[in-house]
Amino acid sequence: MTEALTRLREALSTVVLLAVWLAVITPVALLARLVRGDVLGTRDPGATTYWSTPDPSRADSILVFFRSRGKLWLLPVIGLLFALGALLVASEASVVLAFLYPLF
Repeated sequence: MTEALTRLREALSTVVLLAVWLAVITPVALLARLVRGDVLGTRDPGATTYWSTPDPSRADSILVFFRSRGKLWLLPVIGLLFALGALLVASEASVVLAFLYPLF
């Protein structure tokens, strides 16, 4: 009985993953392609390389990187992840850790 349920679970998870891929990710990608065209800028036949060299002397190079690609909305997410990581490291051996368990 448990082997049959395991096979059913595996088949069902595959079907659900395929459905999510086809219903969410594929239309979003096609819409982005239609709206923005060549997102990566790889359609230049005369280009010898597609690499761009960052200027390491600039202190705000990460902001320039995100701004040039229109991904400024990722900065709060990255900040939240760093804050959560710092909180977990700082509270590793303290009483605060007991209050973090319900979050995860």
